[in-house]
Amino acid sequence: MSKLTSPNDQARTDQAPTDQADTANAAAMAKQRFFAMSIMRLGGAFVVMLGLLISTEYFDRSQGDRAKWAGLAVSVVGLLQFSVIPRVLARAWSSTKAQSDAEKAKP
Repeated sequence: MSKLTSPNDQARTDQAPTDQADTANAAAMAKQRFFAMSIMRLGGAFVVMLGLLISTEYFDRSQGDRAKWAGLAVSVVGLLQFSVIPRVLARAWSSTKAQSDAEKAKP
C-alpha cells in the first residue's frame, strides 16, 4: 500500500533535522541555565555562612558592633543571592516568554 502525502507532510519531513537540532540546543541551554542558577544558590549559601561567621566575631579583624552589623549586611546579601536572584533569572529565561516572543516575531 502506498501512503498518500501532502505538501504539508513534505514540509514537516524537511524541517525535522532542524527541529531536532533546535531541541538539542534548547536542552543544552536549559542545562547551562540550571547550572547557573544552582551556582548562584550555592554561592548565596556560602555568603550567608560568611555573614554569620562575621557577626559572631569569628575573625580577629572584625570585633564589636561593627562586626555584628557587617555580618548582618553580608547575610542579607547572601539571602537575596540565594532566594531572589535565581527566581529573577528563571523568570528572565522562562520558555513561555521565549515562545511568546517568537510568536510575536512571526509574520
